[in-house]
Amino acid sequence: MAVLIFRRLCTSPFNYFSKRTIAINSTQTNKPQDNTREFYGSLRQVKTSPQKLNLVAKLIRGMDIANALIQVEFCEKKAADFVKSTLLDTQRRAVKTYGAKPLNLYVAESFVGKGEYLRRIRYHGRGRHGIMHKYYAHYFLKLKEGTPPKKKRKIEDQKIYKTRKLIERGPLSIPNSL
Repeated sequence: MAVLIFRRLCTSPFNYFSKRTIAINSTQTNKPQDNTREFYGSLRQVKTSPQKLNLVAKLIRGMDIANALIQVEFCEKKAADFVKSTLLDTQRRAVKTYGAKPLNLYVAESFVGKGEYLRRIRYHGRGRHGIMHKYYAHYFLKLKEGTPPKKKRKIEDQKIYKTRKLIERGPLSIPNSL
């Protein structure tokens, strides 16, 4: 079986995400042996701020592809269109090029990087001026084959669980106390 491993000798993690989708069998050393493939996609120089794009990117992390597409479809943010196009493009390339099943994918990673940062002049009244910033962002996506892993219990849920146990236990009687 041929194994395709994609490596670059660069320090930046963003160089691992090229403009094309790449399939990798995770049979590298120091990792457990599972035959799941990973599919990468990216969208560079998106005309929105990284903070706004990250709100949508966080929304779909860990979801399977069908639920992620539904969430992005009904999200009313402008950045959701960029995420949706990257999701569909990466899924289409994974199915067409590597023969992956279209509904057997889940979003393993979804994150945002800073893009170009332009400064422009903004004119005010009475001969004054200010600086206007134009933000760009990069969006990176990694799809994996299989079912998504189970989510760990959040810290807030653990606190509620502990509080509920304390209430059920009842008050403690402490000797020699008022």
